[in-house]
Amino acid sequence: MVSRIQQKIEYIRRQPEHVKMRYLFLCLGVSMLFIVTIWLISLNESFRRISNQSSESLNLPDIPPGKTAPSLGDLLEQRSPLRVEEGKTSEEGYFEEQVKAREGDASAPTNQ
Repeated sequence: MVSRIQQKIEYIRRQPEHVKMRYLFLCLGVSMLFIVTIWLISLNESFRRISNQSSESLNLPDIPPGKTAPSLGDLLEQRSPLRVEEGKTSEEGYFEEQVKAREGDASAPTNQ
């Protein structure tokens, strides 16, 4: 088997340049066909796996038949601005509370 391959290689080496180029393009075509076939099989499997996932596993809301999903523009119009709730601390107040808490921790006596 190995000797037949070596004989074929020697036969191709003795051929003129245009014949060597034909062998080169033939081998290139066969190799690329093999690679593209494997790629298409894996791509098909990936799409099949994605299509088999249900909307529950993706945490998507159920949309009734005949109704379309809301657009991003509609969702942005319906949003409410972020506000500090009544009785909650503002940014400055929160910062001051944190500073006081750290000062209190630093001034507290440690029992060693």
